[in-house]
Amino acid sequence: MTRLRTLAVLVALIVPIDAAAQSAVDLLALGNAAYPARRQKEALDYFSRAIAADPTNYEALWKASRSEIDLAEIASGRTRDALLAAGQQHAEAAVRARPGGVEGHFSVARAAGRPAAQVAEETTRTAALFFGLESTP
Repeated sequence: MTRLRTLAVLVALIVPIDAAAQSAVDLLALGNAAYPARRQKEALDYFSRAIAADPTNYEALWKASRSEIDLAEIASGRTRDALLAAGQQHAEAAVRARPGGVEGHFSVARAAGRPAAQVAEETTRTAALFFGLESTP
């Protein structure tokens, strides 16, 4: 019986707690740990789960937006567009959740600025090709 109890304790310590059953605060903590470790997709997953647990959680909303925009910067095509759209939606939801929150407004601007920067880069490349100039990366 003692061996069985010891085994149960060891299993409980080794097997992680199901993230779906955790609170938004717990999920935010996991996302906050993943983000600086450059595990962007993992961080976004935790922030998204925190939003599912608490749809008006300001911190989860703006941090999900930040992660989506970060991932969009290295993505292309439809994936990039989908990440930017999601980032914009989460940023706007963050502003609705806390109108005075700086991070939410910054995320809105950042999400809107990425497509504008991409258009400017594409226009520069097109003009360089048209005029026979070399485009700089």
